[in-house]
Amino acid sequence: SRPRPRQPCSRGSTYTFRSASEFKNCSAKNRFTCDRVQIRNCGSSAKLVSVQNDIIQLCLSISRMSHISTEALCPAPGNVGKDEFEKGGEKPVTGLTESNRRPRFIIYGAGALGGVIGGQLALAGKEVVLIGRPHHIDTIREHGLRYKTPTGTHVLPLAAVTKPGEVGFQTRDVILLCVKGQDTDNALRELRAVAGEVPIFCCQNGVRNEEIASTYYQTVYGVMVRVGAIFVADGEVATRRDPPGWLVMARYPSGTDGLVEDVAADLRDAGFYVLVTSDVMPYKWGKMMFNLTNAISAITNVTGAENERVARAVQAEAQEIVAEAGICWISARELELQWPEITVPPRAAHAGEVPTSTWQSLARRSGTVEAGFLNGEIVRVARRLGKRAPMNETLLRIAEEMAARSELPGKYTPAEIRGLLGLADG
Repeated sequence: SRPRPRQPCSRGSTYTFRSASEFKNCSAKNRFTCDRVQIRNCGSSAKLVSVQNDIIQLCLSISRMSHISTEALCPAPGNVGKDEFEKGGEKPVTGLTESNRRPRFIIYGAGALGGVIGGQLALAGKEVVLIGRPHHIDTIREHGLRYKTPTGTHVLPLAAVTKPGEVGFQTRDVILLCVKGQDTDNALRELRAVAGEVPIFCCQNGVRNEEIASTYYQTVYGVMVRVGAIFVADGEVATRRDPPGWLVMARYPSGTDGLVEDVAADLRDAGFYVLVTSDVMPYKWGKMMFNLTNAISAITNVTGAENERVARAVQAEAQEIVAEAGICWISARELELQWPEITVPPRAAHAGEVPTSTWQSLARRSGTVEAGFLNGEIVRVARRLGKRAPMNETLLRIAEEMAARSELPGKYTPAEIRGLLGLADG
């Protein structure tokens, strides 16, 4: 029988609430000594996330409780299908006392990169909430996030929502912004409408996301990301190597603080190499210079030597413009010399190359590509100098046209691209 409110359940037992509202309205829950709380009829994932947040705060105050069990066995009317969370199962809460001081990670943009980062954090026991596109999130809600690594495949029952308004934000939340650059402004506008001041970590390619984020939020961090992430299908992402990659991070526009050190420590626990620096933007410029070639393999559907001549020419054009603008950037080779740890061979890896993010966007017919935040950045700097960057302009135009027309990778051959860029053979 269920105890009356004035008789908290005993140590070693499980207390079952019939609904989320019953849990929220129970005046005795702060006196519980039970080891588990079970809630039936959770209904929508938004309600579940909110209830979980309350339980976690309860657990912090009565540190004996070790598990949360949430069951949507009797979904509320109208809350079936996409609004139904995982059926049954337990979600362990580890390090409860410490978790009050550790971040909860909101992965905003739970595609390839966001899925890999979120998956790694979850495997390390960190608290994660995913925000992503409906079909992807629907699958995660129903089956969990299927996360494939070189050492095995994991099915992770993560909290997942489609909009920031469904999260139920807490003061310890940290946003890991993983959307593509072309989606940054809209994503942050939607976030700002429902969330107060939260720290934003821009885990994105390009160099303008931090500037955009700082127009919405005061506490912004830049993150240079080198992670081989693949979007396999709705509900499934993969990484090709272990460790999965490396990150460089700092406060934006410069500096460090306690939070960036805490986040770096959690990401290291999750298997990433992480370097905290006082100025991340030269590293992000260096990564962007490397990413200028993303459009080439996406347009040709070819990698390797056939694209090498075009890649060298596009990067040389960019280097000349960036040098004239007085922009400092750190190349991959310079980074390796500064940080030899990242040159250590991976413990495990799948064979084959990881397709670029631009290639993956075209292959999924997503309708947009991030070339505007890569090649487009060089075009913008050139215009500011009263110059042009014709090769980067051409790649940008072709990639964006292909995306808008839902064209798959491989529209042009490497020889045809060389001709379009004025690099014709012979």
